[in-house]
Amino acid sequence: VVRGARLKMQYATQHATESPTFVFRMNRQAEMHPSVVRWVERTLRSHWPFDATPLRLIFKADPPRRRRRNALARAEGASSRFVKMPKKKWRELQKPFWQREKFVAQVRERNRERRRASQEARRAAAAAGGLPAS
Repeated sequence: VVRGARLKMQYATQHATESPTFVFRMNRQAEMHPSVVRWVERTLRSHWPFDATPLRLIFKADPPRRRRRNALARAEGASSRFVKMPKKKWRELQKPFWQREKFVAQVRERNRERRRASQEARRAAAAAGGLPAS
């Protein structure tokens, strides 16, 4: 546990074979406790024949993900790198586009305009003697 969050191994690959090197991808950057490193090494040795071979274990992590909020803010038109965004707007941007208030309002307005246009067409046809007005 690092800063209240659990460390997770996402995946591992064997990077080199001369001196077997394994790269473990973690969810966050942190120093691994020596007991965990020993456990990983023992587990590798129990599953594969690395009896008298020294193993190199490398633990890597992706950079922190806190930049996502700023990226969304820049996409919305903000120019500053670090932007304070209201939580309500942030939550709105997290929704799929078809659930966002702006999109829903546009769809409703488009439907109203289509209804008005069809009603006007019916009235015009009725006035010309075609269909009865409804």
